[in-house]
Amino acid sequence: MSRIILYSNAQSTAPSLEKPEPSFCCPDCSEKSATYSQLRSHRNKVHIKKTLPCPVCGRKFKHHFEIKSHLKTHSNEKPYTCELCSKVYKTSSGLLFHSKEHQKEFKYLCEDCGKGFVVQSQFKKHKKTHSGAQYKCKHCDMLYKNEDYYLKHLKTHEPNYQRQPVTCDICNAKLISAVTLKHHMRTHNRNCKYICDVCGKELTTLSSFKAHKRIHSGEKPFMCDFCGHSFIRKNQLKIHQFIHTKEKPYLCKVCGAHFTQPSSVTVHMRQHTGERPYKCDICQKGFVTKTVLKIHLFKVHTMLLADIKKEATDNPDEK
Repeated sequence: MSRIILYSNAQSTAPSLEKPEPSFCCPDCSEKSATYSQLRSHRNKVHIKKTLPCPVCGRKFKHHFEIKSHLKTHSNEKPYTCELCSKVYKTSSGLLFHSKEHQKEFKYLCEDCGKGFVVQSQFKKHKKTHSGAQYKCKHCDMLYKNEDYYLKHLKTHEPNYQRQPVTCDICNAKLISAVTLKHHMRTHNRNCKYICDVCGKELTTLSSFKAHKRIHSGEKPFMCDFCGHSFIRKNQLKIHQFIHTKEKPYLCKVCGAHFTQPSSVTVHMRQHTGERPYKCDICQKGFVTKTVLKIHLFKVHTMLLADIKKEATDNPDEK
């Protein structure tokens, strides 16, 4: 009976939870909110108008980040790749929606590399591959399965070990490798800005500017000789053709595994180093890729995220 009284209009002697006194005042009207998130929601709904037009179709938005996201719908570029099945998407939200399908498809997800499995026995067998390292460096805890790579790595800790530097022709700076030299050279080009007249994006090199312009024009000059599929950038075509040639030219120097693109090697190396750069803000657990982190959030913290979202979007008119 007491439960009915608590939810009825009748007076109750039971203690009630009082709502906090409104302390956030809207600068545009007399509205008062109990929390800052409610005030921000109120201002976004009532006072902020859609005044920013899309330069392509004229559709108006409230914020610049909304235009930036919307512009991707006008291009054929798909920069977001699923690390579980290699499907590509125009927006991060599209990739996130797709990742939910893997939750249904893969009952068991490896948090070391992101690979998913339907059968538990396959998952357990796979997990053993992450614990098969036989050689551990006593200096930095790096793990190796291959003795030759392990011995090569040990030499880097010797007192007289020196890596041959490369020199910048412009400023004579000494860099440890050709890769770092390539990144360094970009610092000399930062004053040379190429500005896109469609979306306003600034590019540091002419080649990157030309490639970016193709996003808006839809031009795809690099065609695959095997299937006729076209691409905006030459490196996109190169990586795509590995599907047909079965070539995997990028090698892990630790265990000898081969991959079709450098980014896959970067993610794979985290298995050896133990690096987990993507942290869950809720439980502080680390993950090898952003996709695996997002899947973790939806599988483990779905209810908590729903509660947080509900609290952030509460009706500010309720007092």
